[in-house]
Amino acid sequence: MQDSTIVVRVTADPPLTPNGPVDRYEAVAKWRNLTLGRNSSTSQDVLVTVRCPEQTDPADVPVVVRFSLRSVNKDNSGSDLVGPFSGDVEQTKLCDRQGRTKSRFVAPPRQQV
Repeated sequence: MQDSTIVVRVTADPPLTPNGPVDRYEAVAKWRNLTLGRNSSTSQDVLVTVRCPEQTDPADVPVVVRFSLRSVNKDNSGSDLVGPFSGDVEQTKLCDRQGRTKSRFVAPPRQQV
């Protein structure tokens, strides 16, 4: 049986108008309204483990996973200041209808946050 997860590297470009130094980047992977994976990193490369969904409707082929990023920094009291999520980058052919991965490592294009 093939694994149902895939690791995707999402790379962020620094914010165009930062409101301070970036402490970390957060990345999220979604299909429809389901979150398939999420992670954060102090570097601009965020590795997200995506769990492929099992589909029952043939119209859902291929699975289009949407990735988005945002930057996070801290205010003077240490609370998170989160930026808005970037526009989605779509990645197809990650998963088949049975919820199995089609490849082991995919890197979507860089995103401006």
